[in-house]
Amino acid sequence: MMQDDRLRPRPMQGDVLATPRSRLRPLERYDLPGLSRLLADPRVMRHSLHGVQDLAGSRRFLDACRASYADKGFGYWAVVHPVSRALMGFCGFDHEILDGERELAIGYRYAVHHWGRGLATEVALAVVAHAFAITDCESLVAVVDPTNVPSSRVAQNAGFVWEGMTTLEGQRVKVYRRHRYREVRSC
Repeated sequence: MMQDDRLRPRPMQGDVLATPRSRLRPLERYDLPGLSRLLADPRVMRHSLHGVQDLAGSRRFLDACRASYADKGFGYWAVVHPVSRALMGFCGFDHEILDGERELAIGYRYAVHHWGRGLATEVALAVVAHAFAITDCESLVAVVDPTNVPSSRVAQNAGFVWEGMTTLEGQRVKVYRRHRYREVRSC
């Protein structure tokens, strides 16, 4: 939720966030080929509620992200290399309905060759700080497939604490929560 719902979000241009090893910017139409490769990779999508996506599914995701930027001023952003600007994945936050409650949820996906290097945690920490800076939400959630141990570690390393299990879109998921006023360790 925006701090003042009467204010229309400004169009997003350029980088939204920067970390030592990445830049986050709005996903653009020219990202579709790279995004499609990412969302079509069965290793990347193994724990996704929606599974592997074809080109049409990737286009729908891209369009939804762009609509979220226009409507809310946030969404899932492209995570790109700071020099080459190559797409490494995406990370951001958007609304999710959990147990009948509207929550702000962080989400992320990265190309396999970026796994295991701390990049996901680095970016998640920046995204959490940004979410709390631009919204009035008291907490964020991370929704994780119970078998996705690396994603659970990213959430925990970004200050999220396991809250319990729930069902989302017919699948059991872990819910982690990060409260606004909890200290975040530095990268």
